[in-house]
Amino acid sequence: MHEDIYTMPEPPAWLPFKVLMCGISYCDGTYRIRRNDSAMFVFEYVRKGKGHLRVGNDFYAPEAGDVYIVPAGSDHEYSSSAEAPWEKLWFNVSGELVCSLLSAYKLNGIHLIKSCQVEELFLEGLSIGRNKSENSHFEISGTLHKIIAGIAGTMAAHPGTGKSDAGIALKKYLDARIDRNVILSELCRLIGKSPAQTLRIFRKDWNNTPCNYLLEQKMKLAAQYLENTFKPVKEIAAGLGFESEYYFSAIFKEKNGLSPRYYRNKVREKT
Repeated sequence: MHEDIYTMPEPPAWLPFKVLMCGISYCDGTYRIRRNDSAMFVFEYVRKGKGHLRVGNDFYAPEAGDVYIVPAGSDHEYSSSAEAPWEKLWFNVSGELVCSLLSAYKLNGIHLIKSCQVEELFLEGLSIGRNKSENSHFEISGTLHKIIAGIAGTMAAHPGTGKSDAGIALKKYLDARIDRNVILSELCRLIGKSPAQTLRIFRKDWNNTPCNYLLEQKMKLAAQYLENTFKPVKEIAAGLGFESEYYFSAIFKEKNGLSPRYYRNKVREKT
């Protein structure tokens, strides 16, 4: 285990951003960090290897190319795999500016970002930290802004990158079962969590409940069938897991403002 660690000159008291430490970690199987009610934010880019991250009750598996953000005030721990140890670049920072930037870019509550191309920005910031100039805090704050903007850009281009492994697994499971009904106990078994934890994870990652998400996907697929096929409404309803054609029609009208038959007729009048 080896680390190159850079500390900064003490910043002015009024400055809303402070670099506590930054560096490069060359980990081994013994590397483990654990903090309770941490006073700082941690930004880390994984260059090589694999490992584990826990923030509160959320668990992740950061690997090469990923970035993780550990928020101030959290209970967390992270550790490197012994078989494929991490090599990672990192900043430990604090201050109101960090909170404001994460909020402005809608990254509050985002802990892991997959395949995020910001390595050069991390290296830029570490180069500033290595030089330890009087302006280090100002200069690194600018680099951190670019890192946060880069993370937000990655998430906008690839919406699944900021989701938990459990949240992604739940969504994939539902997406593969649009033609049937799924009960909560199935989802709990899938990720090994309680009903309350499962609902919380899905709501946090997808801003929805599993039930409502699945229903929305069913309605989108139903609209495609109505627009592009001659399948009877009864057959569409059955194919999407609805026991009753009338219940399906009522839900479809509630979501789309038209019954399935009127919806089909209206679409075809336009073509």
